[in-house]
Amino acid sequence: MTMNILEIENLTVRFKDSCASAVEDVSLAVPGGSFTSMVGETGSGKTVTALSIGGLVNGAVTQGKINLRAKAAYVFQDPYSSFNPLMRLGRQLTEVNKDKEKAILLLSKVKIQDAERVYNSYPHEVSGGQRQRVAIAMALMSQPQLLVADEPTTALDVMTQSEIMVLLVSLQKEMALGILFITHDLPLAGKYSDVIYVMQKGRVVERAEREEGKFTFHSDYAKKLFEIG
Repeated sequence: MTMNILEIENLTVRFKDSCASAVEDVSLAVPGGSFTSMVGETGSGKTVTALSIGGLVNGAVTQGKINLRAKAAYVFQDPYSSFNPLMRLGRQLTEVNKDKEKAILLLSKVKIQDAERVYNSYPHEVSGGQRQRVAIAMALMSQPQLLVADEPTTALDVMTQSEIMVLLVSLQKEMALGILFITHDLPLAGKYSDVIYVMQKGRVVERAEREEGKFTFHSDYAKKLFEIG
């Protein structure tokens, strides 16, 4: 049985200037090497849950348990905001780990053709898809066992979205990564995930596992999300 590298138990997050909870009594688990998704509309609490894993939620009161048994790294929605526009990408890749050779290798691993050129480029000199690939490479520089990917394809065109998803699955299998994928797109999650948690109004309303290659959803909200996607 695969050990869970992340377990969240009864997580509640309430911002100090709000009487309502952004997240209420959320529990979920990510087994090592699995592709687990959190799906919900904007404001459903999925990003707040994801940020809570790394203690990245400011101005909030948090209750519950977060048991993280592995090193985690994040990939965010807007690849441009992940970088300092005034610094070359290579310098940002090696800011913590000074290993240029490893950075070039990871750029190649995330399917960047001209890794040396991209390494020496500024963020505005590469495409959105390439920036997201660099952001993934930068997350991998710390050798995480859990990759938290928060809407990493939303700002990309459809073809590039597909390429990034295929890349994430490839990295997951090759590097035995656990991936927690956050999205509003239930059909997209259904294509790649092992387990899906559906969130609505700060709560998990359904958990579904892939069985015989497909997911079966029972809640009206999840069925609606599938139709929207």
